[in-house]
Order: sequence, then C-alpha cells, then structure tokens
Amino acid sequence: MLLVDKNIKELVSQGKLIVSGYKEENLKGIAYELSVDCIYDSQKNTVLSFELKPGDVVYIKSNEEIELPPQLTARIIERNSVMRMGLKVDGPQYIPGHRTFCFLRVQNISDSVLTISKGFGIAQIVFEELKEIPEQTYDKQHGASFRNEKDFVGVGKYQPEYDKLMKEYKDAKEDLESLK
Repeated sequence: MLLVDKNIKELVSQGKLIVSGYKEENLKGIAYELSVDCIYDSQKNTVLSFELKPGDVVYIKSNEEIELPPQLTARIIERNSVMRMGLKVDGPQYIPGHRTFCFLRVQNISDSVLTISKGFGIAQIVFEELKEIPEQTYDKQHGASFRNEKDFVGVGKYQPEYDKLMKEYKDAKEDLESLK
C-alpha cells in the first residue's frame, strides 16, 4: 500500500523517511518531489548546472537523504512534466534499511538541449508499506555497496567485475570492426 502525504509527513516528523533536505512544499498526494543537489558529469565532477544535448546522460544527487524503516520500501517515479520535456529519469528501488541520498540517471531523449540545475524538481519518490518486514534489511546486508552513500560512487564494489564485462564488450566490438 502506498503512503499518502499525511503518512509521509508524520514519519518525517519522527525523523524517518526523509532525514535531511525535506521541504513540505515538495510533498504531493502520494509522493515526494526530489530536487537536484548537484550533477555529476562524465568524469564524475560535480557541477550545479548542466546542458544536456540530445542523448547525453548525467547522474544527479538529490537534496534529500532518505532512510527507510524495516517495513517500507521506496521507488523513483518520473514527474509527468519532466518526462514530457524529454528527460528520462531512472532510479533504483530502495529497500528497507537503506540510508542514502538518491542518485538518479538522467538522459535527454528529446531533440533539444535541456538544462538542469541545482534545485530543479527532477523526480518523485513513493513509499510503500510491505506486507511483512524482510529477514534481511539493507542495513544488515554484509557488504551493502550503496549504504550511507554521500557522494556518487558509480557502480561501487562491482567496478572490477563490470570493468571486465565492459572490456569484453569493447574487445568484441573492436573484433567486429576489424572484420569490416
């Protein structure tokens, strides 16, 4: 069951859900609107404003830091107006026990150059009550790679494994190119 505005407000007042960066004006009927704190360019440098050309992808850090109690999960959903502008915003499903700022991938899928800046309302987060509390919440998972993430860590502890996969793809692509 999704939490509604009054449920979210009550939990925030108890120091839960959104533990920093909360603004009551961002609270909507069944969601909370996340805003941009900073943008990570392709070299993982932080900037406060970025012009996305068609096809460009950046990662953003939200102003808001979340912490989920054991009986709640949260997921990122797009804002209708942002989607219609031509920005595709992706974010993970946050599981119980996760404390982090929200790090979202933003891609310009329009034919226009679009600018995003600090403070821009980029996406929404919805909170959902679980039928039961999981046996293993994120805060109890050994080696949870993105717990307490304050700055963008890319793929975190998975980097060596993913580097190997990306290299294999790059090598295969080069092999295909050499056959032409």
